[in-house]
Amino acid sequence: MRLNRNLAFTGIALIVAACSSKSTADDDESGNGGAGGSYSGQGGNNAVGSTGGGIIIGNGGNDSSNVGGNNFGSVGGGGNAGDGNQAGDNSVGGSCTVKSVRATLTPPAIEFQVDITNSMTQTTPTTGGQSKWAATQAALNAVLPKLDPNWLVGFTFFNKPGPQDTGCYVGQQSVDIAPLGSNLAAIKSAIAGINLDPNVSTWTPTLNAWQFAFDYITGLWPARAQYTGSNKYIVFMTDGVPTVNRNGCTTGNSCTGRCIDQAEYDYFVSVIQGAGVPNGVKTFFIGVPGSETAQGAPYDPRVMLSEMAIAGGTAAANCTAATAAAGQYCHIDLTQATDFASALASAIQYTVGDLVKPQCDFDIPKPSDAATYINLSYTTVDFVPAEGAATQRLDRAPDSTCTTGQYYYNDPDKPTQLKLCPTMCDQLGATTSGSVQINFECSKIG
Repeated sequence: MRLNRNLAFTGIALIVAACSSKSTADDDESGNGGAGGSYSGQGGNNAVGSTGGGIIIGNGGNDSSNVGGNNFGSVGGGGNAGDGNQAGDNSVGGSCTVKSVRATLTPPAIEFQVDITNSMTQTTPTTGGQSKWAATQAALNAVLPKLDPNWLVGFTFFNKPGPQDTGCYVGQQSVDIAPLGSNLAAIKSAIAGINLDPNVSTWTPTLNAWQFAFDYITGLWPARAQYTGSNKYIVFMTDGVPTVNRNGCTTGNSCTGRCIDQAEYDYFVSVIQGAGVPNGVKTFFIGVPGSETAQGAPYDPRVMLSEMAIAGGTAAANCTAATAAAGQYCHIDLTQATDFASALASAIQYTVGDLVKPQCDFDIPKPSDAATYINLSYTTVDFVPAEGAATQRLDRAPDSTCTTGQYYYNDPDKPTQLKLCPTMCDQLGATTSGSVQINFECSKIG
């Protein structure tokens, strides 16, 4: 296991060029900012461009005979307009310049879905005399404060109470996804509020619980519109084989413990594969003690959890269904841990934490002026490893394989995004104050 590192870097500096259009203005005429505050305006003496919700705000020139100012205001919604203190040039289209600003990176969003079925009341040799649930509570309470407070974290718990075929699973979010720094007390309270009774029968609706977590993080999460750029993850913790069929109501009949059959399990894997990663959601599966016991099921639960991890996009490197069948499991298997609570804390802090990636994709701006275009030949990308440190100019890679270079464009013919190569993204994620500065510049068409 690697040492913990802060992957949610907040020092991204995104610099976007603006191009002013040709126009005429008197000395005292106010400048006009581009639509949505996206591009530079025009103006006369000391004219000031408008602010807006777009990318970069322009300013007027200092000489009425010149078109388009050279100064620019700040990036982001409601940024301040630039001063009109510097003259524009005399060429059609004005001068394309940029100004560095800091912007906050969108943090990853993580939805915890935790098994609270009856079997979690049992003890194992690795829980030190505690029930699995008590050990899980202790581990979660210990590790959550160590995670990045900027991460967006939410919690929910699952079981299907009642007799085996009475009632259905109903998902309910316990704590909405929000920045962990402001959400931690509510999460700890929710964890402490789960008191399991070993005499109450409950069943394991694994498929439906995953589906609820997926639906929540993609569509039901109230604040999701604020974090459209967030990478999304589900951390799914379970201690046993599924016992509830895909309808969320009836139990299986493949063993005395009411296990679901192989076809139901295969269907579950196909749902994760078809819905999760294609919609931007990866799932970590954590098998706690008890998940190694087949309970009479016609399959190895750890192999099935491995197949779910493969479908969820979080399998260990080079892990396949074949290697899982040979005992090299692809999910986070804690069944052999000598200290379950410590192993769970490490799995969340290190294993999950190491794989949670920052956002390293940046949209290429689109000029509103039809006479100009973003000239990618003049794009520069610089990495600043820490405040006050020397910058490192990054080289362009030909494609996503990134055998050389540190960034590339998503489409060499019609690019819409600049993407950092995986190794560069990892390097940024390993810093606490590093930043990337991207300069796009524009040119006149023709």
